[in-house]
Amino acid sequence: MRVLDGQDIRGKVLRRLGLPNRDYCDQECLHEERCVATRWGFIEGSTPGQCQLLTGQLVYSTPRELKTYDGERIIVVVSLKE
Repeated sequence: MRVLDGQDIRGKVLRRLGLPNRDYCDQECLHEERCVATRWGFIEGSTPGQCQLLTGQLVYSTPRELKTYDGERIIVVVSLKE
């Protein structure tokens, strides 16, 4: 998996998973034949987060500043399957 710095992506979501860390997210994508990329979101300073396994054509965009309802920053890391 190759991390894309400074970019965000969208695609068809195969699955959304709550996982203890990003390594699990990458492993899920590597084991899923249809997965082409992942989107890992977590609250800054935390380890667990949400994994989105993506398929199909990807749309690249500039990352947005995301926050929870109580103002905590959400970090999004995107990776492409190689």
